[in-house]
Amino acid sequence: MRGFALGALVMVLAVSGCAGDPPRPKPVAKKEAASVPSPSASPSSAPTSAAPTVAPSPSAKPTKAPVKPAQVKPSYQPPPAPVPTPPAAPPHTPGSDCRRYEGTNAERPAVKAALTAAANRQYWQSVHFTVPVNLMKAIAWQESGWQSAIIACDGGMGTMQLMPGTVEWMNLKFNDTPEDPKTLKGNTVLGAEYLAWLIRYFGDLYFDHTYDLANPDLLNVVIAAYNVGHAGVQDEATHTIRIPNQRYVDNVRALMTECECLAF
Repeated sequence: MRGFALGALVMVLAVSGCAGDPPRPKPVAKKEAASVPSPSASPSSAPTSAAPTVAPSPSAKPTKAPVKPAQVKPSYQPPPAPVPTPPAAPPHTPGSDCRRYEGTNAERPAVKAALTAAANRQYWQSVHFTVPVNLMKAIAWQESGWQSAIIACDGGMGTMQLMPGTVEWMNLKFNDTPEDPKTLKGNTVLGAEYLAWLIRYFGDLYFDHTYDLANPDLLNVVIAAYNVGHAGVQDEATHTIRIPNQRYVDNVRALMTECECLAF
């Protein structure tokens, strides 16, 4: 029994310590100080954990964004640069236009009759074709607006706007008695002769001796050559033809079917 009591006393003393020892304080957990990055710390050394988001309470006032200072304009501003404007057209002086008229323009019914008669003539003995009437009317409208007395700045004369060299050439080629380009009859005949010559020239050289203007390529080159000359549409070195004045050709082609002159 005594041995049991002695053993119990030893165990109590082992747990509570000796009576003379001071009591041991309980360990207290240390709080870790928030790490504040130094100004020289690199961005990678900053803590990566995001701070928790705290929802604002209903009574909290919204934080105002910082107000930028108003930009104050300088008191002096240079005047805007002037916008350039095209120069005004000089006033028209009567008589300054280089075109002129010799005589009085024929009435349109008379011009129509002369164009039709000239187109229906045969100008070649060995080949038989006529110049299309609508082609005559369209070229005359494009060239002069059917004005029979007009002399252009470049010397073109009358309804068909014939150049002096063309007149001389056609009179030598087709006429025993020269036609006068300053008369309505002579002018339209000389114009038709030139078209007939162009049709045969290009038909022989480039279209296997065919002269049908239903072929649009032949029609185009004849119209172009009437405006710029036969040498202006061909390259003799390569034996090819070209259209250097497509807009002129297009205008005449359109006038052949849509011209108001067709109703005269």
